[in-house]
Amino acid sequence: MYDEEIRIGYFWPTLVKDAMNFVRKCDVCQRMGSFPKAKGSLEYVVVAVDYFSKWVEAAPLKKIGNDSIVKFLWKDVITRFGVPRILISHNGLQSESEELANFYDKYNIEHRFSPVYYP
Repeated sequence: MYDEEIRIGYFWPTLVKDAMNFVRKCDVCQRMGSFPKAKGSLEYVVVAVDYFSKWVEAAPLKKIGNDSIVKFLWKDVITRFGVPRILISHNGLQSESEELANFYDKYNIEHRFSPVYYP
């Protein structure tokens, strides 16, 4: 399923292999953690991608938390494009909170987790 999600709408037979090689050679890509602080102490980024249109919405955050995610989803996704049927997120702890689960239930959003992938 992971490979299919990455390649939806693209013909690039070696996409996964090419991406893994690029990341292995990229020093910056190997570092984990937040971005360097920007004006206003912004150091994180939340990103939403529409799988059908490939449209990307992104917003800088001061901290990663339920309030920030809910605010981003409401302001940058729902009010602009409508309520998504399905939301796929990574397996981080901030994705599993009761507050987010209540938000998803309120708007009938099916929440799924992306599969864990280790190259």
